[in-house]
Amino acid sequence: MNPTPITILTLSLLTTTHTYAQSQPPQPPTTPEQTLGLRAQAARGLLSADTAIVITTSPAAFVDAIGTLWAAGHIVPILLDDGTPAAREDIARFTRALGGEQLPQPNPTKPTPTLLIWIRTPAADLPADRAERDSAYQAALGATWQAKDQATLLDAFKNRPNLPPGAPPNAPTGPLGVVVYDPLDPTAPAALALSAFYGQLLLPVAAPVAPATDLWTIPKVDALSNAITGRLDELKLTYAALGDQIDAITLCLNADPRVTTKGEIPGNGPVASKEGEALALTDLLGRPTTRARLPRWAYASQLTGNSPRAVYRAMCSIFLRAQRDNALVIDSYETGGQWAEFDGTRTAEVFKNALPGGVALLDPPRFGLSDWRTLAAGSFASPRSPAIPPSQIGGGVNAPIITVTTMGNWDFFQLRPGNGEPGDIPLLRTPSAVYFVHSWSLQMGDRPDTVGGRWMDKGAYSYVGSVHEPFLAGFVPSPLFAQRMVAGWPIAAAAKRGEPPMNAPWRIQVMGDALLTLPTATSAEKIGAPPSALAAAIADGTLAHVRDSVRSALKAKEFGQAVRLMALQGRDADAVRLARALLAEEGGQIEPGLAEALALAAYRQGDLDLFIGLASKARPSVDVPNELADAVWHALGTRLEALTPAQATLLAQNVRLWNLARDALEAGRAIAKAQGAPAGQRIIDDALARTTRPEVVQRLKAARVQIK
Repeated sequence: MNPTPITILTLSLLTTTHTYAQSQPPQPPTTPEQTLGLRAQAARGLLSADTAIVITTSPAAFVDAIGTLWAAGHIVPILLDDGTPAAREDIARFTRALGGEQLPQPNPTKPTPTLLIWIRTPAADLPADRAERDSAYQAALGATWQAKDQATLLDAFKNRPNLPPGAPPNAPTGPLGVVVYDPLDPTAPAALALSAFYGQLLLPVAAPVAPATDLWTIPKVDALSNAITGRLDELKLTYAALGDQIDAITLCLNADPRVTTKGEIPGNGPVASKEGEALALTDLLGRPTTRARLPRWAYASQLTGNSPRAVYRAMCSIFLRAQRDNALVIDSYETGGQWAEFDGTRTAEVFKNALPGGVALLDPPRFGLSDWRTLAAGSFASPRSPAIPPSQIGGGVNAPIITVTTMGNWDFFQLRPGNGEPGDIPLLRTPSAVYFVHSWSLQMGDRPDTVGGRWMDKGAYSYVGSVHEPFLAGFVPSPLFAQRMVAGWPIAAAAKRGEPPMNAPWRIQVMGDALLTLPTATSAEKIGAPPSALAAAIADGTLAHVRDSVRSALKAKEFGQAVRLMALQGRDADAVRLARALLAEEGGQIEPGLAEALALAAYRQGDLDLFIGLASKARPSVDVPNELADAVWHALGTRLEALTPAQATLLAQNVRLWNLARDALEAGRAIAKAQGAPAGQRIIDDALARTTRPEVVQRLKAARVQIK
């Protein structure tokens, strides 16, 4: 493989030891699910001591980095940056989760600086042919395991020390699962990472459905299932029951999560599926193709996204397990009756007893839209986020584990009182895994104008939700889900009910890595300094300081590049200082793209006035999902009754197409208060000109009448 351009961010603050609350010695696993989770956790023993983040600039560069760095034993996070704001924000979230905001200055007396850039010449593009591209991915996978072919790769999987403490002598060895992928799908780099890190088979398939237009049918799912089991049979791997060698499937494919049925799978009682109703794709994989679809033999998940986002989701699951040490529990259900099974207080208690970082519980008798917006703005106290004064903004939500209970549809969720909409889903400062007990949230897959898709667009790398009406009984009760996770179950298993009749295929979809786990009592780990191999690369000039590059960009007045590098390092405070200097020196003139990036740094730093000033100079697109437009609404959504004229104007400039009716009504009211009813009604008229969707047009016309 040819060398490729790579950025390495070395985070000295990763040199920490994590100690968890359980003081008792680890107990032998008692279920196949717990064994699977602990086998996945044992892969952490493969981590090198490198304290670095590697950033590549293309899928080809990513494949090369896996096949060289990981093959050399440097098992470090490798992310993919395509130059877009979305990729920048995802990488920044990852960096912040590892303490990037508190990075010390480089110490020139040490051989390894704090932040580095590793520059290499570009690699050739990956082959266009599906089979040839698969060969490139398989070669990189083999290199990471020092295997020259499939046989030696399987031997390498079997010989690794991946058994949990106390495992019985006959516990399964070898590959933990199978990663199914289309080599031409944008998620393919993430598939390689999940295979290489855990030691899973990488199984190529031609995408059975088109990403945006097709729905799965039972015959298409069966064809995929038969392709998986056929390959496992060829390799003589056991899989027929849970507890065999193969207990996990991760499908890396941009495809709809819904499977339409024609009565092929009758189900039973509360899980009886009628013709035309959808089932979850991940609840049909890992089952026999018989009519009853029982027994389940593997737990499945689906990972989607463009290449940078898919890689981000895989790397978060792999490398941020130690950071999953606190939780945010939101419970909007009433007490008593069927709701008692999902009680947020009980869920929080489970996490509190297991996670050293603590739990934030929002389970009041009354939890309305204004409360939710305070949450979404980050202006509430949590284990990692202190309470924010009213004069500031919180800068988003910082919680690695989030559980929510609510009701609604794909385009709204009910609160007490009021309804939240997709635009009310918070920006995440750091990556989160989300368990969302709610109907229909994944009906439209990961489309960002939906409830489920919105969470994933704003930084959730793992998400559990429903593709159709699941009824409350379709979900694992939140306290039980928490108990399973802290006991070491992987998320694909923890989110599934297994008792009859709930063991039939149903509607709960798992998005992300099937093997995601929480830290347990056996998870104490220490990450140390880079090994001599990287130190040598620094000495011979292969690596250079990121901060030197920032200084060079500033000297050349390439402020956009400087701010991008700062964002990738989590250096929001430095970006804010630069913003103030530019405003002072340039007479307040900052070009819109730079203003947008600086405004997001000001938002995360909690500086409301600076944020408003910078956001007013930016011109984000409001016809596609945009981080800055969302930040404007989160910053001002909690103070709609007290907006200044400038703030009202900013809201009006950021009426989002994906939240059009609600945004137009609230911005119209704010403008009417500042400039009079006709000006407010013009906001509605402008919104009407941007849509033809009947339900949105109806809401907008009703909203116009309300503005007087």
